[in-house]
Amino acid sequence: MTRIPFEEALDAGPVVLAWRGTAPEPGQRTLSVFSLAGGGAEQVAWRRFPEAEVDDVTARYVAGGHRVGHYTDGADIVWVVDERGVAVWSEQRLELSTVDGALQTDGGPRVDPEQVETLVLFVSPDRAERGIRARLSDGQEVDLVVDVRWGATLHPLYNRDDLVFETWWAVELGQALCHWADTGYDDQI
Repeated sequence: MTRIPFEEALDAGPVVLAWRGTAPEPGQRTLSVFSLAGGGAEQVAWRRFPEAEVDDVTARYVAGGHRVGHYTDGADIVWVVDERGVAVWSEQRLELSTVDGALQTDGGPRVDPEQVETLVLFVSPDRAERGIRARLSDGQEVDLVVDVRWGATLHPLYNRDDLVFETWWAVELGQALCHWADTGYDDQI
C-alpha cells in the first residue's frame, strides 16, 4: 500500500471512502480512502474521526460527490450500498454492482432483487471459501461475493474464532444487501 495524505487521496483518481467496522480505540472511527484506479480497491489513506462526527463526516463527503461505505478487518472486501446502488470491491476487481437495478456479479449472471428469496452467508466445508450467495425464488443459488482464504485449510490451529474474524464482512455486507433487496438472510457460517 502506498500511503498518501488523506485530502490528497480524495483527488487522486477514482476513489471510494469506507468506514472501518471496528473502532481502533473507544470513541474513534477510521475512514479510509480506497483507490479504484487498478480495478480493485487499494487503501491509500486513512484518518480517524470522533465517533460522534461519523454522520456529519459521511454527509460532508457524500455532498462532495464521494461514495461512502464500509470495510472490516480480516478480509479485503470494501462495499457501498447507497442511493446509487450496490458496489463491492476486492483488492483485485469490482466483484458485485447494480446495473439497471439488478445485481451483476463479476462475469456472472444478473440477479433481479425481486427474484431473491433470501441471502445465504456460507462457508465451504474446508473453510477456504466464504461469502454471500442469493437463493432465488426458482431454487437456484448464485454466488454474489466470495472470498477465498487458503490459510484456513493449511493452518493446524485455525479455529472458529479465526473464521468469525475473517467472515465478519459477510455479516455486515449481508445485512446491508438484505435491507437493499428487502429480503431476509440465512447465516450458515
